[in-house]
Formats: sequence, structure tokens, C-alpha cells
Amino acid sequence: MGMSIAGRILVVIHTWSENNEKNYDFSKAVQGKLYRPAKTLQVPIYLDDDVRRKLAGKDKHAPANLTQIVNAILRSQIGVMEMLKQP
Repeated sequence: MGMSIAGRILVVIHTWSENNEKNYDFSKAVQGKLYRPAKTLQVPIYLDDDVRRKLAGKDKHAPANLTQIVNAILRSQIGVMEMLKQP
């Protein structure tokens, strides 16, 4: 099992002949039969250690709060970019 470039799950069904050679049978295959589009794509973002330490500080709940902190910073930067685009 694997993933295609388009993000589809690929499954290979194989059979064994009497002499143990692999024979792949795609004669009854249906493309996209099990494919379900993802509703949203969660993209992992990896912070450098120094940035993560600065943002998290000494907070015990840093992983949960770190997401909120990074989102707030990104939202403010997006707002600045949108203001700069306006004529």
C-alpha cells in the first residue's frame, strides 16, 4: 500500500501461482474506488529550536499554547501584508 502523487491510496492485489511467481491481476481493478478526498490538509510546521524556546517560554503547556501563539503571529503578519497591498 502507498500514496500516489495526487494523494490517493494505492493498493496492489497479488496472487501466487503454483510455482510461487507473483502475478499482478488488475483486470477487475476500479480506479478511485476507495478514494475519499481529504476535507482539510493539516500541514506540519517545524520550528527551529531557538524560535520554539523563545515562543514557548517557560510555559508548562507549551505545545498547546505554541499553536495559538504561532497562529496569532501569522494572522498579524497576514494583516500587515494586506494593508501594504492596498493602494
